[in-house]
Amino acid sequence: MNYGSLIRKARKHRKWTLQDFADELSYQNIDIDTGNLSRIETGKQGTSNHVLDGILRTFGISIEALLLKASVSSESDKKTAPEKAGSCPVISWSQAASWQNIQATDRSAITEEWLICPMPHGDDTYALRLSGESMQDPYGAISFDDGDIVFFDPTLSATNNSFIAVKEPDEANATFKQLIIENDKRYLKTLNPDWPDRITPIKDNTIICGVAICKYRTCTTQPMEHKSIE
Repeated sequence: MNYGSLIRKARKHRKWTLQDFADELSYQNIDIDTGNLSRIETGKQGTSNHVLDGILRTFGISIEALLLKASVSSESDKKTAPEKAGSCPVISWSQAASWQNIQATDRSAITEEWLICPMPHGDDTYALRLSGESMQDPYGAISFDDGDIVFFDPTLSATNNSFIAVKEPDEANATFKQLIIENDKRYLKTLNPDWPDRITPIKDNTIICGVAICKYRTCTTQPMEHKSIE
């Protein structure tokens, strides 16, 4: 079964070059050059189970999902529902602002990328790809980098120190912040110590669109330990 085209599609979606791909695999102690990767993608070369497992971990794809996609590759241009229970859609920040108001059937139609969420979660859980440096803290125990993917469960109640997707009044898109609650007052905080106006009071009509439950970065998933974060 030729799954190389699916691997290439996943790489292109992340805008990686073959060298970027090889570098990502090297983090898993998989030494493979761009020539071999190119031949795998074009179906001219097979791969060992060790290398294939590394590739799947890199993209957050299960072997079941890969086999299912390969079996229906002739329909790969169609937008489909998730390939496996536990998959969550990767959506845009504008979609996150109104995700709860979008019908389940419509969600499948507008979603092109799905990832397996390793943490227990509700049916409405989605993932967002971060952009920018506002939540990057090089000195803190928790930091979010540009390009990180975070899973959000909108059915959870946000508590003090929760990381949340939040839509503020007059903003079209949701943003990513940490919720701070002190003496019944609520604030939004960015983690970057050099960011201007790091802590701001929550405005009226602000909507919390989801609570972060784990971070997916390349090959690892990290649960969000809200209560332990100062």
